[in-house]
Amino acid sequence: MLQDEGFNSWHVSIDTASVWVSKFKKEGYEGLKDKRKSNGKHTNQELDNYVLEKFKEQRDKGLIILGSTLQLMALNAPSSIRPVDFKASKGWLNLFLKRNNISRRRCTQKLQTFVSSLIPEINGYLHVLEVFQDHLDDYVFLNFDEVPFFFDMASDYTFHNQGERNIAGLSHKNNKVRATFMPTICSNGHSLPPLIVGIYPYGAKSGRGFPKKYEHLQNLTKPYMLRFTDSGFTKDYIIVEYLKKVVLPYQERINKKICLLFDQAPSHTTSIVKDFLDENRITYLFIPSGATFLLQPLDVVLNKPLKDRVRKFYFKWLLDSVEKNKDGIIMPPSLDQMIDWCTNSMESIEPQLITKAFETCGISRSLAELYDQNLISQRLHSFVEDYFIQCDLAASDEEFGYNDSTENELRRIYEGQILDFE
Repeated sequence: MLQDEGFNSWHVSIDTASVWVSKFKKEGYEGLKDKRKSNGKHTNQELDNYVLEKFKEQRDKGLIILGSTLQLMALNAPSSIRPVDFKASKGWLNLFLKRNNISRRRCTQKLQTFVSSLIPEINGYLHVLEVFQDHLDDYVFLNFDEVPFFFDMASDYTFHNQGERNIAGLSHKNNKVRATFMPTICSNGHSLPPLIVGIYPYGAKSGRGFPKKYEHLQNLTKPYMLRFTDSGFTKDYIIVEYLKKVVLPYQERINKKICLLFDQAPSHTTSIVKDFLDENRITYLFIPSGATFLLQPLDVVLNKPLKDRVRKFYFKWLLDSVEKNKDGIIMPPSLDQMIDWCTNSMESIEPQLITKAFETCGISRSLAELYDQNLISQRLHSFVEDYFIQCDLAASDEEFGYNDSTENELRRIYEGQILDFE
């Protein structure tokens, strides 16, 4: 009978046929239905929609989603849309991902606060930038940011012949030692002498503020300022010294007001730094924490090409000038070499790229103009659009407008002092 019904052409085994007979005896024709069809070509669209909605909801919050997370979402779906005996197997997961064009991606950033939750702060920051719109000719924006450089910049990966298990890579004992390079760029295309902070000496505790062999560099006699700390990180008193010896003379030279833009690193936000800026009537603007990759010119445009250029110097040194001591141990590059690599790399940055960095972050020109001409970054574009929508709502409904108290609050948060507009 099976052959007459065409079952033979299906290549069905005796075991499978016996299972069908057993199911038919227990459940009738209902028992012959393939319970897995919702996981294959005939998808259970309701279950897919449920998991997709949960998936989008969690990703909008910035939470990391694993395969096991999606499987758990499916298992927790209402029984009315979940197939009988549904297992949420790996097979179901793979087909679900394929059906819905979901791929496994590496996180490019780890945030403590997801950027979408920063919309009110970003809108407030953009509003303060718009305050400058009628006074752009009177101001030059400055942005500085700390960039770490390790004395060993080689990768953990190397090309090598196949077949060998142990792949050695030559390095030196100070391969975890770092220095901090702090470039300063201006919205008019200028760059100021950078600050370099080294470790004194290589992490050792000491009461000295400057290693003896570098004392001749303590004064700003070269196109950079060199200082040392026990950690290699900047300190607030060093930031104040840099402002005094580099930023203030530059302001006097260009005869314009300055607005400093910087992130909320601990060395930037202390009362020592704020008091110095207030005393010298320098306006400053803190970039919302967690949004520097959207709003900080150095982060958005310049830090990567700067690091790439320094690495080129490093690899050239590694190929041509690497030295070993009498015991055959590779010698690390000197601090002098690191300084030369960083300063030369910064000097090679074109002024046009510097001005572009500010425009990409919505600074130095009218925000509306930069938005209309698509000169701001694509990632920032949606936030600026949201800001303009909120401004339109404020214009039509005073309840959501920027009243006097809101204006003062924004200035208190984002500026070091009330803007000196006449």
